[in-house]
Order: sequence, then structure tokens, then C-alpha cells
Amino acid sequence: MKVAEGSLASGEAAAPAAAARRSTSRLTFALAAFAGAAASLATERGAWAWLRARDAAAAGASVRVGPSRAASALGELSAAEVRRVATWATTAKGFLAVRGGDDFESPWLSGPSAVELFAPPKQDALAYLDGRTDVAPPRYARITAAVPREHAAVEYKIGPLQSAEADWTMEELERVPFTKRPTEPGADLRLAGPLLEAELAALGAELLEATFGPVFPAFDTHDPREGAAAPMMQNDPLSPKGTRRDLYGYSWTPPKQKTRRNVEATWVHPCVEINHWFGTSRPSFEIL
Repeated sequence: MKVAEGSLASGEAAAPAAAARRSTSRLTFALAAFAGAAASLATERGAWAWLRARDAAAAGASVRVGPSRAASALGELSAAEVRRVATWATTAKGFLAVRGGDDFESPWLSGPSAVELFAPPKQDALAYLDGRTDVAPPRYARITAAVPREHAAVEYKIGPLQSAEADWTMEELERVPFTKRPTEPGADLRLAGPLLEAELAALGAELLEATFGPVFPAFDTHDPREGAAAPMMQNDPLSPKGTRRDLYGYSWTPPKQKTRRNVEATWVHPCVEINHWFGTSRPSFEIL
């Protein structure tokens, strides 16, 4: 292939110029990068200097965080509010604080959410949060009570909590069948204990310990150094109308000396599961 002499000469002459341009571009890029890094460093130093100045100015001054509008309108009940509502419900309205042993007739505050916040109407909360009013919506509590005489679990609205207890009112909100009351480890589990131990005995120590180790306190061969299998209960929402089913799943808990460092082991080592159903009010049980 023939190449014109003039074209070759111009290409040779252009090569040093292109190289010079590339060198200039690399130098420009390097300078820009250096300038950017210097600016970033200066900004970072300035930020740290500002923080140090702020800390120095605040030295000796206490930092205070005031209540927010969101907390005032929608914040969950404080421990003091829960105690106040529970005390009023038990003294003024005759509810038991917990299920009363063999007393299956008196109503009691039921479940782990027996006393909690009753959320205000949405429009009232938004008006306060948006600043369209400076008056916070009144705070009310929602209590859940098991009422055997009425064969129901009932939710009530109590308040307003800003007022004195003498001015409080209690309004029924909703009720469900008594068999659908909240699951209560301190009540149902205590009643089911003998049945659970009988079911474990039916399965046999040999089978259970060969599978999970000597971790079942129901057996004489239990070794506390190996931890313990404890029942954890949950309500069965699919139980038929008129019956109450509780599901008991045993989980392994590490020995006490290891629990603080290995709490999560309780939730990742499931053992055996046992299902029972409960009668409507009296403690009559059968194995599924």
C-alpha cells in the first residue's frame, strides 16, 4: 500500500503535539484531583473545628431534649400511666390484675397488652402534628379484660388521662368470644403444665434425651449443666369456634452461666411441639 509522503510527514509532525496534549491532560487531571482532595481535607478539618468549637461552647451546659408533638399525641403509655390505669381498673371497676388462681368467675386484665395507648382520631392527631392547633388530642388507654361471666374478652377505652381519675369514663369498644382471649403464659401455661409433663412422659425420656440431650426438667435425668427445654406458647387463631387451642413449642435455653452471652440460642434450637385445646372457661383439657 502506498502512502503519500505529505501525509506521512504531517502524521510524524502531529505525534509530538498529541503526546504533549495527553501529558497536559494528565497533569490537569492530577492538579484537579489534588485540588479536590485539598478542598475535601479543608472541609473536613473545618467541620471538626466547628464541632470542637461547638463542644467547647457547650462545655458545662446540660443538653436537654424536650417532649415532641408526636410523643404527646401518639407516644405509647409510660410506665406511670400504665400503673395508673391498671390501679384504677382494679380498684374502681373490680378487675383483677392477673388471673386469680382458681377463681374463674372474676374478670381480669388479660394478656401482655392488657393496658396500652388508645390512638386518637387521625384528623385530630394530624391537626396537632401539622401545627394547625396547639391543643394536643386527649390521651386515652385501651384495656383488654377477660370476662368469664359474659363469656367474652372485652376491650375498653379509659380516660382522658390528663384528667383526674374521678373524671375518667370507661367505654366498651369491642368484644370477642372468651375462648379467643389473649394468650397468657402466667395462666394458661400454669394450667397446662401437668398435661405437658404427662405428654412428655408418654413420649419417654429415652427418645427425647437421645434426640435433644438431658435438657427436660420433667425427667429425673435432667442435667442443668446442659441447659433446659422450656415450653413457649402461642394462641392458635385457627381453632374452631367455641374451643381454645394453645400451641406449645419447646425451645432449648442455655445454662445460666452462658445465657448472657448466648441468649439467641433459645430461639434457634427448637425441640418438640405439643398442642392442646382448652374448654370455654373451666380448665378442662384434652390432647389433640
